Amino acid sequence: MGLRAELKGVAPEAAHVVGGHLRMAALLADDDPATALKHALAAKRRAGRLQVVREAVAEAAYAAEDFRLASSEYQALRRMTGDENVVPVLADCQRALGKPAAALELLADADTSKMNSDQRIEAVIVAAGARQDLGQMDEAQRLLRDAIASRRGGRIGQARLRYAYAAVLEASGDSTAARNWFVAASELDQTTAADAQRRVDMLDGLPVDDEVTDPEDDFAVDEELGDQFVDDTDEESDEATAEYSDEDLDEAPDKDLRKEDDVDD
Repeated sequence: MGLRAELKGVAPEAAHVVGGHLRMAALLADDDPATALKHALAAKRRAGRLQVVREAVAEAAYAAEDFRLASSEYQALRRMTGDENVVPVLADCQRALGKPAAALELLADADTSKMNSDQRIEAVIVAAGARQDLGQMDEAQRLLRDAIASRRGGRIGQARLRYAYAAVLEASGDSTAARNWFVAASELDQTTAADAQRRVDMLDGLPVDDEVTDPEDDFAVDEELGDQFVDDTDEESDEATAEYSDEDLDEAPDKDLRKEDDVDD
């Protein structure tokens, strides 16, 4: 449901203000997450029962690293919608709060069949991170290896898994294998390439730029309502989960991870 539809039950004056705050929260999310959160909270004070508002607060809190608030808002969203797609980020909030065991419990109880492809990948990555937090490096690597071998998630999902696997290998002290997997990640997805190359350069001892920006914007202006409003619709991209060929996998550092299973998209 878009923002316009959700605001139908809100008085026009309040709807105008809420939409403006949500737009500012979206515009400031990357560069000034603390101020973005203030705008999202201002929208919540006027329309706290709206799903789109609670989602904006949750996302802004997460970006501002207020993980306790983010966890509370994502829990509210889960209760409101029954959407299991919020579980991976909920689990990641628990990790950030120093509770990796709680993160694993959340993920174990979730119904992954009700998650989209991106969030199933995210669930694996968060679970591996929680295992790493607990010092269970072998299990973290196993989770990621199994997901890579199953060919889940299409090109972008596989790039993310390879990147996460490389990071765990690096943390385990295997910098040579980590370098190879960072390269493999960059070759599958151009959006991953810049940061993966940065990690390769760091492993090679080359000077790197400390700041890596992500141009992705989760919100778009809803032109029918004017610039004050945003459309929160987040449609899955077919390209994000498109199948990739066996030739792509031929470049994997460890061909033993390959299986004949189809990509889970």
